[in-house]
Order: sequence, then C-alpha cells, then structure tokens
Amino acid sequence: MILVRECLGLALASIYLACGLMVMAVAAAGIDNVLGWQHVAGLLVLSLTFRINIFALIGSFLFAHFTLGISSLESLVFALPALAFMFPLLMRDLLRLMIEQRRLL
Repeated sequence: MILVRECLGLALASIYLACGLMVMAVAAAGIDNVLGWQHVAGLLVLSLTFRINIFALIGSFLFAHFTLGISSLESLVFALPALAFMFPLLMRDLLRLMIEQRRLL
C-alpha cells in the first residue's frame, strides 16, 4: 500500500512539475513578446532568487492578451492556473487537506 501511495505521489509531482514548466514557458513567451528578452531574464532571476512567482501570472496574461489576441477578461481566466504556482505552500496544504478529508469519508 505504501508503494502505491509513493508512486501516486511521484506521478502527481511529475504532472505538477510539467504544468509549472509549461506555465513558465508561456509566461516567458508573453513577456518576451511585449517587453523583450532582457526583462524575461531579469524576472526569471528574481523569481528563482526570491521565490516570488508573479512572473508566471503576469506573463501568462500578456501572452494571452497580446500574442493570442483574446480579450482582457478571457486573458485573466487564461492566467488563473498560474496562481497555483505563485503559492506552492498553499497548494501543498490544500492538497493535504483534500487527502485528509478523503480519509475521513
């Protein structure tokens, strides 16, 4: 039973990592399209140094709005998944709470 739980945890962590990398790639493309690669490099260094990932949220919005050409409201909806990567500890606690609730049922 422990092996199954560990494999499931590893699979979910891998999916979370892949989604995070996709969000960062979209954010980098959005910021590069609007501000240039220098800002992408600077914001990426800030993001990794201070663990503030507002880069993903703003970049996702810029990508959707300027690159894909969709409206502002739809761009905000497009950028919502980046919130999960802005607060990784909050997501961890939320997932832990969901797992505990499932055990109680």
